[in-house]
Amino acid sequence: MASHRFDRRTPWYGDDVSVPTSRVRDDAELVGHLAAVRGREAEFDAVLAVRSTVQPATLSEHEVEAFFARGYLVVERMSSPEELAVVRTIYDTLFEVRAGRAEGLYSDVTAGEHVEGPVVFPKIHQIYRFAPELVATGLMANARTIARQLFGAQVEFLGGRGMLKPRFCPGQTPWHQDAAYHRAELVYRNVNFWFALQDSHADSGVMEFVPGSHLGSVVHAHRRPDQGLELSDLSVLHSVVPCPLRAGGATLHHSYLLHHTAPNRTAAPRRALIAIFGLPPEPRSEPLHFPWQSSSQPGEPGE
Repeated sequence: MASHRFDRRTPWYGDDVSVPTSRVRDDAELVGHLAAVRGREAEFDAVLAVRSTVQPATLSEHEVEAFFARGYLVVERMSSPEELAVVRTIYDTLFEVRAGRAEGLYSDVTAGEHVEGPVVFPKIHQIYRFAPELVATGLMANARTIARQLFGAQVEFLGGRGMLKPRFCPGQTPWHQDAAYHRAELVYRNVNFWFALQDSHADSGVMEFVPGSHLGSVVHAHRRPDQGLELSDLSVLHSVVPCPLRAGGATLHHSYLLHHTAPNRTAAPRRALIAIFGLPPEPRSEPLHFPWQSSSQPGEPGE
């Protein structure tokens, strides 16, 4: 399985597609070009057909302040039932065909490289590379608007992943900070969106956060038990807040915030689509040391 450095800012659509930058005027045209290159014109048209059903979402000044104070936020409506039906079809098909397996971008969170047989907790890295039409959704338009409210007009879309917990899935994402995967000499200004493609309850394996744990850009010690990273000292967890969501809602969190998801104990699958926006990282005045990182196993953040 290939290794992936999360902080490497390669195009979200992958290096295997040639983009005629001189002829691409905006994001919509870029996505249309990528959809055509990948033979996904029908999916692109299906997305465009329902995009008008999505109402614009923006944050109030109070919500922006709350995000930076607590490190996370819940937005109740980012999409529409009509759009979600289309997105779920695209999402489910990607997981059915194990999109990204040939490129080493499909994995089992609980087992790493074991992707030939039954998969417990499947994950598709760089999911937008295989379904560029998802970038044209109203869901993503709202995420882009909110990201710009938080970090300004220069914020970039950095890609994301899909993480599917099938019914009664025992897999979970351990407590961690996304920043534990980053380069130790840099400070990151990213916001991660976690979109619920169906109603997600406490027993489904929703996002849980430790409010305020992002302050000061502190990175706690982590370890690598198997696949991914997990927080070494759980005593720093306090006032944990679970965030159940209705279909079409989202949580957004800061890169330095402690978070995790529990197993899915329900009879319905829990589909999560993740999108990341951010500004270029800046040098730290004093570089940190991340002994849990390995050049041969750089990894990628979980949820």
